[in-house]
Amino acid sequence: MGPQPLVFDTASLPPRDRVEAWRARHAFWMDVTPLDAPDGFGARSETWSLGPLVLSWNSAGAARNVRGAQHVRRDQLDHYGLIRWRRGAMHGRASGADFAGQPLAPSLFGLQQPMEGDRSPAEWLMAFVPRDWVADATAGLDAQLGQAMDTPGGRLLGAHLDQLARELPHLAPAELPLACEATRLLLRAAARPGGDAAAEAAPVIEATQRARLRQAIRREIGSARLNPGRLAQLSGVSRSRLYRLFEAEGGVAKVILAERLRAVRRALADPLDRRSIASIAEAAGMPDPSAFGRAFRRDAGLSPGAFRAAALSGQLPADRAPAPADLRDALLALAA
Repeated sequence: MGPQPLVFDTASLPPRDRVEAWRARHAFWMDVTPLDAPDGFGARSETWSLGPLVLSWNSAGAARNVRGAQHVRRDQLDHYGLIRWRRGAMHGRASGADFAGQPLAPSLFGLQQPMEGDRSPAEWLMAFVPRDWVADATAGLDAQLGQAMDTPGGRLLGAHLDQLARELPHLAPAELPLACEATRLLLRAAARPGGDAAAEAAPVIEATQRARLRQAIRREIGSARLNPGRLAQLSGVSRSRLYRLFEAEGGVAKVILAERLRAVRRALADPLDRRSIASIAEAAGMPDPSAFGRAFRRDAGLSPGAFRAAALSGQLPADRAPAPADLRDALLALAA
């Protein structure tokens, strides 16, 4: 279960109160004036606070948004704001220049400066980060204020933010710092078009993908049909990409087998789990007793029965103990 967003939805209010409720929600940092506010004006926002990153998905009717000098003086916000449009757009003026939002490239704003714009009925994603979080990239970011970051790095950043918002409900708490770090590195990459920050971000992005794929494997661990092709279908990741991500670990099939055997070892070492060895193996997607027994002996150096007896008697050798699934699990165990 991922982090829970703060949800605001005018659908829960009487029609006559909806416009004013939406305006009041934003009043602390900007004035919002609906341009077309018929009865039943609809607007919804879901906001996640992720430490150094605030992510907000929004849907609302047409409006004029103004962040004036009085707002800047009053709230003293000094953050970068990014907007990625899923539907609709905004046209206005920020950082002394006219801007027009684009559907793929995120637009960059500095909250330390006034801005204003007219927005069509739209769905959009907003991300806010403190300047100090990307202190080594502020020069490149400041040069793009009020603009759409329509570069390969900018479009990659926008796609990442969109995917992150979709995946947040499913991310484990231990994965959130990794997701935030990937965002920071991609923002740095977008600040230096043509630089090497994108290459620096790639390992973090790949680690995030591997963590998500391992979660998909664990969710489907009981299916004997789970194989590289099936995992590609479930995750929406191409088979060639899967192979590249897990090449250093011997390939996708080997990772799936390792997760199955890890699930079996955990169950065999649990004194409260009274299932038969065959039932445990089948629940981990290994219904063939002969194939399971051979794979388990190769992995653990013991038969399943001997492993269970040693674990329950406290005599399991240290080098046969269930290994962490990945760096995330290792760090969690260390913290515990």
